[in-house]
Amino acid sequence: MPNRRKPNELHIVNGTFRKDRHGDKDANPEVEAVKKMLNPPTRLNKYGKTEWNRLLQGMIDAGLLSTIDLSTVETACYFYGLHKELAVKLNEQPSLFDFVDQRTSQNNNVIRTMNESYKNYTDIVYKFGVSPVERSKIQLEKKPKDNSNPFADAQ
Repeated sequence: MPNRRKPNELHIVNGTFRKDRHGDKDANPEVEAVKKMLNPPTRLNKYGKTEWNRLLQGMIDAGLLSTIDLSTVETACYFYGLHKELAVKLNEQPSLFDFVDQRTSQNNNVIRTMNESYKNYTDIVYKFGVSPVERSKIQLEKKPKDNSNPFADAQ
């Protein structure tokens, strides 16, 4: 049967955290497990691997990542790497992107792929709170409310 224990963060928020039952409230075994998996997946190109390292470090530091999220982060890094690789090719060989009469068009498959890959990347990482706006929506209360004074909220 799977372990269905409530995470320490929920005990802290709900005010039910007890050190004798839940251990050190600052210890996070999930973060340690993620740190062991810091090597980027081999299927990522060099840009995706660089983004993997950047994203993982920032998300670990912010406490936004668990092992179950790694495949989603890998997918985001794949899309980022594809976007970046196509952008670099655009600078190196602009003729690849010519459409008709030397004009570039959004109907060009390469440009459409580049744009869609970046859109997919941002859609994924914003769900993890990577943008400042999204990060402001993610708030975990670190300390339980002091319920010893019933009039504390009225002050």
